[in-house]
Amino acid sequence: MLRYIMAVVLFLTVFTGCAQKTNIKAIKAGKVNDSDIRSIAVLRFQNDSIGQSDIISSKVVNHTIDGKKYFQVASRKDLNVVLNEKKLNDSGLVDIDNTKSSGLTQVKTLLLGRVLDIGSSYSYYRKDVKTDSCRSYAKTKKGKSYCKEYYTRTIACKTQNYTLSTNVKLVKVRNSKILFSKNYSAKDKKNHCENDSKILPDKYQMASKLAKTVADDLLLDIAPSYTNFSVGLLDDPDTNYSSKSTGLLKLGLKLIEKNQMQEAHNMLTTLNKQTSNSSYVALYNLGVTKEALGDHRGALSLYNQANKKALSKGKIVDEIASGIKRAKKNIIEQDLAKKQMNSR
Repeated sequence: MLRYIMAVVLFLTVFTGCAQKTNIKAIKAGKVNDSDIRSIAVLRFQNDSIGQSDIISSKVVNHTIDGKKYFQVASRKDLNVVLNEKKLNDSGLVDIDNTKSSGLTQVKTLLLGRVLDIGSSYSYYRKDVKTDSCRSYAKTKKGKSYCKEYYTRTIACKTQNYTLSTNVKLVKVRNSKILFSKNYSAKDKKNHCENDSKILPDKYQMASKLAKTVADDLLLDIAPSYTNFSVGLLDDPDTNYSSKSTGLLKLGLKLIEKNQMQEAHNMLTTLNKQTSNSSYVALYNLGVTKEALGDHRGALSLYNQANKKALSKGKIVDEIASGIKRAKKNIIEQDLAKKQMNSR
């Protein structure tokens, strides 16, 4: 009986010591606020032997937010018209009317760049591996012999480090203004030992893979996108919950765990009514569901209420403080992203 009680106590200690968390996504604005970026053409990159510009072009063409394509990407035919008109316009010999241009109205921004470096370097090390030769034997209880320990041997290994560096620029067609410029770097590594049958890829093979990383990083900079983050929940009642309220809290947290946020929001709304909005635990968790549903202002209001209740009880709760800071940031990002998505 004593052993059973100790096991239960140990289980409860482990269970209550692990705070529940959930994953939430929020929209992040791009770094370029000029609406001309949405009408774009991708030029061939300089020194591009790995298809970097094609990979970026594919990412730009297919980038969607809430099911809608963000960029209007020019065809190669439209791009040739734009480049010819831009050359005339930049020469000063011809002043092209933007409202009548067949090219400059099709494309407002050029995305161009240069592959700066495709690198590869080695580092060497040694490791011990088990051989098929038995060093010592032992017997089972039934007297059957088996190998207890095998001999090992040391083999030579190497790590190949791959790097890619690419410069990307966004240039406004009408006045050649640089809207955005950044050097992107990507890296990866592969290990190979003398007993491996596979051959390490060369730096150009790996660079094509790294070019996808560069393209992904670029999209995060120039267009709105969703980002995921982990949020802690509060599962320990801070007031004298009734058995019904305790059940609502547990069920609400379970629904959050299963990503049924609207149902969890409804459940925790009922819990807050039952506790007369006096529980910072209930207020905070309800705020998390608001945040998960994209209502960051509603979440901020609930986090502030939860913080006020916690402070009145002499408690500073880290999850609440983080929630307030995060909601404020997400409101700014959401407002800016909406402006970018609504601009043309």
